[in-house]
Amino acid sequence: MLLLEKEANHLCCCFMDFQNSEYILRHPAQLFKSSYYYFFQIPWFPEFMFSINDFKALKHLFTSHSTGIGRKGCRLTTEDLEAYIYVFSQPGALSGPINHYRNIFSCLPLKHHMVITPTLLLWGEKDAFMEVEMAEVTKIYVKNYFRLTILSETSHWLQQEQPDIVNKLIWTFLKEETRRKD
Repeated sequence: MLLLEKEANHLCCCFMDFQNSEYILRHPAQLFKSSYYYFFQIPWFPEFMFSINDFKALKHLFTSHSTGIGRKGCRLTTEDLEAYIYVFSQPGALSGPINHYRNIFSCLPLKHHMVITPTLLLWGEKDAFMEVEMAEVTKIYVKNYFRLTILSETSHWLQQEQPDIVNKLIWTFLKEETRRKD
C-alpha cells in the first residue's frame, strides 16, 4: 500500500488514472480507449511519431473534434497551439508526459494505492479517453474526504476548456478543507 507523504495536505486532480488498471481490464470499451497506454510503452517511437510532419499527430490530438480541446466553444487559438508545439518541440519535452504512461505498468502485479489526503477529483463528462465510471470507482482508493465533480459537456482538457470553473472548484475545496481542519 502506498500512502502519500504526510506533507501533502490536499490532493486536487483533473482526472486520476493511476488507480484504475483493474477497471480498464474489466471494461472492454475503456480498454480500447486506453490502448494508447500500450503504444507509449515502446521506447522512443511515440516521441518520434508525435514529432514527425511538424508535430501533425500532436496538433490533431489537441484540435480534433473527437479528442481535442474545444468543448463549450473554447477552441485553441493558433497562438495557443503554437505555444503547445513550441514547448513539446524542445529536446526531451515529449518524454515526460509519455513517461507517465510508461510508468503505469510499473506497479504490476496490481497493487492498491491508498490516498490519505482530502481529495478533489475533477472529471470531464465528455472525456474521449476515460469513462466517467472510472472517476466514480476512484473513491474506494481515498481514505479521507473525497469530492468528485463531473463537469458536463467538458472533455479530457477540462482545465483548458473551463478554467474559471476549475479554479473556483479548487479554491473552494482548499478553503473548505482549511476550515474543516480549524
